[in-house]
Amino acid sequence: MSTYDVRKAGAKGDGIALETKVLQATIDHCAEKGGGTVLIPAGCYRTGTLVMRSHVTLHLDSGATLLGSADIADYASAATFRDAVGCDRGQCLIFAKGVEDIAIEGRGVIDGQGAGFRDPYRPMLLRFLNCQRVAVSGVTLKDAGAWVQHYLECDDVELQRVTVLSRVNGNNDGLNLDGCQRVRVSDCHFSSGDDALTLKCTTPRPCKDIVISNCLLSSDCNGLKFGTESRGGFENVTITNCAIYDTRLCGITVATVDGAKMENIIITNISMRDVGAAIFVRLGSRGYHLPKEVQPRPCGSMRNLIIRNVLATGVDSHGSAIMGLPGHPIENVMLDHVVISSRGGGTKEDAGKPVEEAPERYPQYNQWGNLPAYGLYARHVRHLSKSQIRFELTGSDPRPPLVCDDVTE
Repeated sequence: MSTYDVRKAGAKGDGIALETKVLQATIDHCAEKGGGTVLIPAGCYRTGTLVMRSHVTLHLDSGATLLGSADIADYASAATFRDAVGCDRGQCLIFAKGVEDIAIEGRGVIDGQGAGFRDPYRPMLLRFLNCQRVAVSGVTLKDAGAWVQHYLECDDVELQRVTVLSRVNGNNDGLNLDGCQRVRVSDCHFSSGDDALTLKCTTPRPCKDIVISNCLLSSDCNGLKFGTESRGGFENVTITNCAIYDTRLCGITVATVDGAKMENIIITNISMRDVGAAIFVRLGSRGYHLPKEVQPRPCGSMRNLIIRNVLATGVDSHGSAIMGLPGHPIENVMLDHVVISSRGGGTKEDAGKPVEEAPERYPQYNQWGNLPAYGLYARHVRHLSKSQIRFELTGSDPRPPLVCDDVTE
């Protein structure tokens, strides 16, 4: 396959000229010739929205930066949708829809200059919809205006050695896998202002057949998260050998709240430090968050969840939780070799307080304040298996380590 150098096509790489037209023309020319590699040599290339074409690889050499324009008028908006926090999303720096065999690779940087954008006009960095065989490797993704990466209903996605450094704007999710199938994510580092690594379903298509391994996660929100949008559900997901650090909310959040099923989830070999909570598992029911044209569905289901070999230190006072709903228990949960060290700080009142069901609320571990247990609060669970579990305190706390309410078998 041929290589097409954007410098030879007329790009200046001086960080001043707007290079959108020449970069896009090079991508289009590469596709028209049957595909190949578009080479971005060392330099700084200021650009608006670029559209990927089938069979094209975008290669960023070491020292190369794709610099997102600071002018929102340079960004195209496509397939706009409203996310769970009510923001309209659509504009992005690199866009692809319905294409196949595309890649972004190299040791260069894609910088969205996101600090300068405000709602409702905050562009994502990468947004790929309904694509087949997508690969992103080696690059650094920096300072998005909104989500850093959004892969919607894509199949056969592979992310390797991707670095995300984006804490400059609200809702800076590091990675969103949205209704994607047959995905591998490995050896990546996500440091983001919102959830670091998220599996979600904004459409009825499930996330399934996904493997995530050997990643570093840090966030101003959650480290590893399933949901919040969960219309399509989650099936057959394995996450292993990850380290979570300096995460304000929860290290691991596993939630399905929009009427779909979740089953066959394995999370193993996870270390975390300085997190708000270690584990939050939630089956909720918040039909009003679905689009207006979709009728609210009954409560979904969650079953067959294994969380094994987890070590968490520097955990805040709220406590971990596994919480279903009356008549809709979470089924078949195994906790094995889990150690959670909490700072403590709960009270006797916390130990005895009622915990409302709140099925319609946004699923966040701290929505009830401190839970009745400093270690684990389990409610509406059927068949909870616990082996080699230890809850530790580094400060005082009169609450018990474990409280079970409507937990059977």
